[in-house]
Amino acid sequence: MSNKNAIETTKNFFAAWENNTPPQIVVPRYKLYYDADGHPLLYTMEEIEGNYIDIDRETYVLASNRVRVVDGRLRFLKSKTTVKKLVPNQPNGTACDPRDVCMVVDQTPNVKWKIKIDEYD
Repeated sequence: MSNKNAIETTKNFFAAWENNTPPQIVVPRYKLYYDADGHPLLYTMEEIEGNYIDIDRETYVLASNRVRVVDGRLRFLKSKTTVKKLVPNQPNGTACDPRDVCMVVDQTPNVKWKIKIDEYD
């Protein structure tokens, strides 16, 4: 490269450097869109139609469905312990063979079962 080309390249570099505008820093807005009852619909950073509240990054990353929006504020629901148990329910349960609950049958004799769900705080 000739000396003239090197000087021209250096001038072009400094001209571009002086005209360079600094990049704009965009602060992301994390949003939780919710329905009329306050149930979460969508965690996003996009602008779409609907009710939303601004949330912090940690809540956005967590993206929990165990929340509700009440009076424009985010409320976390308590965790519950759920216990499911198979119990006899003669009038309207699922008919099973009396010797094996895993065998679903439609003839008699049978024992009818249903799943009972208990929740504890």
